[in-house]
Amino acid sequence: MMDVVAYPLAAKLLECLCAELEASLAGPVCRCCVVPGAGYPPMDGCMCECGGGQGQAWTRVSRMFPTSQRFPAPLQEAPPTCFLPGSWAVELEAGVYRCAATMAEDGTPPSCEEVDRDARVVLDDAAAIRRAVMCCFAAQSRVVVPGQWQAIGPSGGCQGGVMTLLVQAYDCCPT
Repeated sequence: MMDVVAYPLAAKLLECLCAELEASLAGPVCRCCVVPGAGYPPMDGCMCECGGGQGQAWTRVSRMFPTSQRFPAPLQEAPPTCFLPGSWAVELEAGVYRCAATMAEDGTPPSCEEVDRDARVVLDDAAAIRRAVMCCFAAQSRVVVPGQWQAIGPSGGCQGGVMTLLVQAYDCCPT
């Protein structure tokens, strides 16, 4: 049986994030994927050009836990057999990598203008992530608790940021 709780949330957030990035300062990303695993995806997919866009965006499920009636407080006792309402906190992560200015072959560091542009791109992408996080599940009336945004890099010509969020989901035993 396919997951009907966590993956659909990650896929929906990805759709919202990639749509927000379309109108961002750096434009659309080359890759927009739901990724598995712990930690950030490798920066080797940063991609500086791909026909009108650059970089990559992702969402992933980082953890899930049953919650009490006071979402997102973790459940402290054994759940009932069918756990109704089966409230779960699904922690999602949304992130973006973009290309960053690097040293020239002669060792000259990037100019202040290049570094300023990189800062503007990263912070504009952070705004796109915030909009996706805050607006994506509003139509579904889901409870969303945004987490912190954190910068990543620069490293190897890539930089970006990531934000976590908790989304309330429901799951029940099949009848």
